[in-house]
Amino acid sequence: MLRCQQLLTKRRHPQRHLILSDERNGEGSARLSGFALWAAPIATSVDAFAAGITLPTLDLPPLATCATIAVVTAVLSAIAIEFGQRAGDRCGRHAEIAGGVMLILLGVNIVFDHTIAA
Repeated sequence: MLRCQQLLTKRRHPQRHLILSDERNGEGSARLSGFALWAAPIATSVDAFAAGITLPTLDLPPLATCATIAVVTAVLSAIAIEFGQRAGDRCGRHAEIAGGVMLILLGVNIVFDHTIAA
């Protein structure tokens, strides 16, 4: 069903299918638009909000804790970007699917831990 929708959308609005498909006029990277530009910052904000609420319960110095989180996040993000570029070149679409499956399983695990296992 999704593939048919992509083909129909591509014919009517050539730029609208970029977030759903890897077909891009021969270019190496997709342009983000619309939903993708809003979804990522909202998800990041929700995550930061949750961390900000729980941080005072740790009874640690706030400045040192924030600095540690910032450094670890920057280092791990740099490593992930490098690894992602290399793996993306080798694995392509399979890496995207594996990443999506891992995120879904992580979400299911979190829901399970907070509802059923609690």
